[in-house]
Amino acid sequence: MVGYDIDPKLTEIKDYKKVKPDKIIVFDVFEHIEKKGIRRIIKNFKEMSPNFTLVTIIPTETWFWRKSRKLLGLSETVADHITPLKEILKILGEELNWVRQVNFFGISHISKWKK
Repeated sequence: MVGYDIDPKLTEIKDYKKVKPDKIIVFDVFEHIEKKGIRRIIKNFKEMSPNFTLVTIIPTETWFWRKSRKLLGLSETVADHITPLKEILKILGEELNWVRQVNFFGISHISKWKK
């Protein structure tokens, strides 16, 4: 398993596009990226590996999600969340084949996708 983060201090590799994964996990990332950028990342994934499984974990930003954050002493909203769950799922559905989804206590939307 190899971890990549845009922050050089948190990453294990310099260029994620050089990896040929069979599984990719994107945890609380897509909501921080504009729609065009999400499509570009999916395109990169497709170029990296001819056959991969993508697991996405995306916050729901529902009432329950906001109140859960408040209970933890956090802001109910996140300023740099720029693409909502519904739009992310629409993009993923256009680019990949949906396999399965689970909502984790209404806080996170977890999905499995295949190329």
